[in-house]
Amino acid sequence: MDEFGRAKIHAADGAYRIRVLNKKGALVADVAKISRYVTSTELDEFLQTIEDSLNELSQVKETLDTVTETVINNQKGMAGGLTPLDENNLVDPMYLPKASATVIGVVELATVAEIKTGTDDEKVITVKSLKDASKGETTNQDGWHRLPDGKLEQFGYVSRGATPINTSIDVTFPTPFPNACLNIQTTIRDSSITSGSDAQFHVLPPTTLKFSGHFQLYNQDAGLASVDGFYWRAIGN
Repeated sequence: MDEFGRAKIHAADGAYRIRVLNKKGALVADVAKISRYVTSTELDEFLQTIEDSLNELSQVKETLDTVTETVINNQKGMAGGLTPLDENNLVDPMYLPKASATVIGVVELATVAEIKTGTDDEKVITVKSLKDASKGETTNQDGWHRLPDGKLEQFGYVSRGATPINTSIDVTFPTPFPNACLNIQTTIRDSSITSGSDAQFHVLPPTTLKFSGHFQLYNQDAGLASVDGFYWRAIGN
């Protein structure tokens, strides 16, 4: 039946055959063979068949609408709305897009090892994983930790003791630098401020394992009595 309600009639085996379809092409009624001269009773019966079929379709639609509305209404009183997904109803990530700077989608968490390597440009870092990746070791005043950019920072304190001026002092890093030590800073610690004291600690080029240096006194009259030692901090990769 077309949009104007007209049935399509097809000839078959020397008689008439009437098939009624709805707008979507679904079969509503099919009269295989009728007389060339249809009586009013046959026509009424045929029209009634069509009407009954349409009523059945309408009832199915009403049932589906009722079920759908009931399911939605039952979810309205639950915390968070709809029932959350469980392990049996999860969406397979393969059907979701991969997240990027411009696309909302699925993204993986980086492991501590991947954070330390610092080469992955697709995985994300959590607060805890960043803390774990930066965690080093600290013993008394010496220690090390990893910076967010992947560099290694080490620090410590060296007591001068009875070391005289211009005597080399070797300092071994708490952990070796993988590639190179890029920078060293030292700060002398005095037990008291002595007028005229002018001491410095000179550092030689470092290796990945250690650095060396010595105290230099520019005012010989002041002496090194008040110099206890020095703090140091090194950064490398």
